[in-house]
Amino acid sequence: MDRTSMLTFTQPHYPPNNVNIRSLLYSVYNRFVPSGDCDTSNMKIPIIRQQRSILSCGTESRNNDGSQKKVKIENDQAVRRQNIMIVDDEDDINLLFTMLLCGEGYNVEAFTDPAMAIMKFENGLYDLLIIDILLPKMDGFELYERLRRFDKEVKVCFLTAGEINYEQFKKAASFPEITTEDCFIKIPIENNVLIRKVKNILSIGPN
Repeated sequence: MDRTSMLTFTQPHYPPNNVNIRSLLYSVYNRFVPSGDCDTSNMKIPIIRQQRSILSCGTESRNNDGSQKKVKIENDQAVRRQNIMIVDDEDDINLLFTMLLCGEGYNVEAFTDPAMAIMKFENGLYDLLIIDILLPKMDGFELYERLRRFDKEVKVCFLTAGEINYEQFKKAASFPEITTEDCFIKIPIENNVLIRKVKNILSIGPN
């Protein structure tokens, strides 16, 4: 299956209309807070900022002109927190993934617009890209190829809600650095599976 053919199978499959999206956010929140302590009427989630097509959490500093500057943070043991960029045109996916991965200690920045992601990308800043295969303006493969021109060491994980399997995806993607099924996320996905895939990819040596 080539890329063009595969894209016809990556159309997202949305949940039924009677699914309460806010209840999905509660389920993510409950993962971090014991059930007895969870007050959904006053729900608090990790610090998340949203502006235009950007959703992010983590720590940032300011440039001299007052603009935001993402920083790679080091803790007392000089272990750098890892930075993840998510690019998906679905706000709900960006929010849920950002909440979940921020809760695991990662710095996360999510985009709905691939052009904005390209504009914000910096060489050496991100450790992992999580990219939806089917995006507006360009597909996820093209976006990854463009970002790789700036940073050949960044790792990638592709995301889809379409009816394709890993073998079909691997043939269509044809990137030599795609060596494990952890590089393929099929929605819906359980929280612990997503976290395991992210940790496994980030533990692999340089591309």
